[in-house]
Amino acid sequence: MAKEIEQIEHLSKHYKNNYEPDVDAGWAKLHARMQAAKATDNQKLIVAARRRWLSAAAAILLVAVASVWILQSADKQLVVETRADEQRNIALPDGSAIVLNGNSKLVYPQNFDKSKKRSVQLSGEAFFQVQPNADKPFVISTDQTNITVLGTSFNVRAYEQELTTEVEVATGKVAFAVKNSDASITLNPGQTGIYDVTASKLFYKSTAQLNAQAWFTHRLNFESASLSEVFQALERYYKIKFDIANPAINRCGYTSNFENSELAEVLASLSLGLRLKVEKIAPNRYLIAGKGCD
Repeated sequence: MAKEIEQIEHLSKHYKNNYEPDVDAGWAKLHARMQAAKATDNQKLIVAARRRWLSAAAAILLVAVASVWILQSADKQLVVETRADEQRNIALPDGSAIVLNGNSKLVYPQNFDKSKKRSVQLSGEAFFQVQPNADKPFVISTDQTNITVLGTSFNVRAYEQELTTEVEVATGKVAFAVKNSDASITLNPGQTGIYDVTASKLFYKSTAQLNAQAWFTHRLNFESASLSEVFQALERYYKIKFDIANPAINRCGYTSNFENSELAEVLASLSLGLRLKVEKIAPNRYLIAGKGCD
């Protein structure tokens, strides 16, 4: 045991005699650890700041996108188009109602709230029943004309392939004007306004029968109407074409009423009542011959 104690004392003396602490190295290690800790803290601060910035940017972007979406929704234009054999009922945001005829196109806003007037665009034919609103006139824009109303019902025919634009008024009052021109007329119930593109002429005529609306009412009314008017109404309603062998036929007067009638019934009435010969010469094409009227 004494020998073991002696050996321990010997080792202890040897350790103390040879140990020289490296203070500089110790400070260097401590400084390195402090710098590493500081760098870690700075990195955490940078990451946290970056996250806060990204969150703020995302919030700003969300608000911007929402604002744009709201504005676009308010100004969004809706488009309705019909095929040749199709008719569509359209309810406008102001409560007005439209029946769109075949081969037609209507463009209108999703709402009228931010505009001073209720504006729509039409190519083709449509019947309008407009809700009254004195503060916001209802304006229909066609290729050549503008039709302005406050509250009424009327028919507009404005096919691009035709050389006339027509407005037939059932109720109320309509202002019918030519674009880029001072030409304008006011139409009352039972009147039709016509703009002839070729002649650049705007005029109106009395049309108490309102046959321009037959495409959706399915009624044709003729009261002492000239056959030229009758043939035009029949061509539009039945989508046919007449060839008139004798121009004097167009001067004959005709009175009759039809509702949901087949074409054969109408042609038979014309043939028997006016002693006309009606001959089908091609699909949807008929030859009308006879003495005619002076």
